Amino acid sequence: MRELLEMARNENKSVMLYLKGLTIAGGVTKVAGNVVELHNRECSRIMVRIDAIDAIAMA
Repeated sequence: MRELLEMARNENKSVMLYLKGLTIAGGVTKVAGNVVELHNRECSRIMVRIDAIDAIAMA
């Protein structure tokens, strides 16, 4: 999962994160330690623990 998040950050691609029934869409700003930072239209900063992610889709 970490590799896909890094690739999305490097290529400026959007991702959809699936977490325990929730879906979060956004652009990856940073991947550090066990956390990924995203941003989207509604929120300028979203922090998600990588081990909490069930699936990732990259646009």
